[in-house]
Amino acid sequence: MAVPIFKFYAFLLPAIFGLGACGGAMVRAPAAVYRNSALEERTKRAVVRVKLYKSKNAKKSAGCTAEVISREDNNYLLATAAHCVLIDTEEKDRSKWKLVEKIELVLTSFDNENLKQVYPAKLLAYEYDKKADVDFAILAATIPVNLPVLYLSLDEPVYKQCVLNFSFPRRKTADLLYGYVDDILVFSQKSFIIRLGGLVDPRGASGSAVIDCVDGKILGFAVGSWLPELPDKLMVLTVKNFIRFLSRHQIKLSQGSISL
Repeated sequence: MAVPIFKFYAFLLPAIFGLGACGGAMVRAPAAVYRNSALEERTKRAVVRVKLYKSKNAKKSAGCTAEVISREDNNYLLATAAHCVLIDTEEKDRSKWKLVEKIELVLTSFDNENLKQVYPAKLLAYEYDKKADVDFAILAATIPVNLPVLYLSLDEPVYKQCVLNFSFPRRKTADLLYGYVDDILVFSQKSFIIRLGGLVDPRGASGSAVIDCVDGKILGFAVGSWLPELPDKLMVLTVKNFIRFLSRHQIKLSQGSISL
């Protein structure tokens, strides 16, 4: 079995580092980045683009990101954000919220280009409460393709920790971006902030996994930009928060999906 080779980089990411408006001072110290080509390829195969349709006959779709977190034979469970499957969440009256009627998963990385790439999915569970830092959904799909599972980590995120994110922000092509943990929101203990070099428009990246560059396990799930004027900063909900959601909805993952 091939041993993953880690390459260490300490460099300046254009979207993360720069010159301050006053005096040209550097605004941030270099962050350590561990390039791992084996992890990158595994992540690409485990992550899918989600197409969401308001009605079964709708031609236009919205987009989000999901990743495989559990597998039994060809039956997969994928995690994404709950606001992706909901319509009109800006309405204060929750009774006006509606669910999308059709969900498709688009697989992006194949050895065989002739293999069918789009598969239907059903919504297994969801929960959305923005104030409580809850924004999770589970999709189920039967896919006759060997897709890897991205494992969940119970380790707490660490300030400046290197992270990897593979998602579909605002377009069909994917973004594979490196960054780091920028802030730990200790007041909530349910979320943290990451900063990704090169991310311009995060719409469509909701639901994507934030992965530890070194061990390749999921640290949390991105649910949106931290501030509109800082699109490269994403709000991430922690794995422990996600596991509590799974428990409330009595969803069990395949053995080994959680790394203790």
